[in-house]
Amino acid sequence: MNSGPTCTGVFREPAHSPGRVDDDAAIMERVAAAMRERGFRVELTSADAVMEGPPANLFVMCERGTVLDRLAAMEKAGSIVVNSPAAVRNTYRHRMVELF
Repeated sequence: MNSGPTCTGVFREPAHSPGRVDDDAAIMERVAAAMRERGFRVELTSADAVMEGPPANLFVMCERGTVLDRLAAMEKAGSIVVNSPAAVRNTYRHRMVELF
């Protein structure tokens, strides 16, 4: 068992991953394995399980607005969120156009 820092990976919602749920899960599992090799304790969870709380280390693939709002609040409170809510939202087509 690793005794290093803890991080949580958040899976993409199945509705945002049509036909690719297994592929997305495999990506998260590989990232989790790489983090464990580097000494992290890693938990993988669904987007529905994301709750605001004390600062945490998160790596995320989720896309639903309500979950991104929770993650943004956590980020503002000091959490490290890889694939930040702002970055995820910037992949939305309308946001890409607006950014240009």
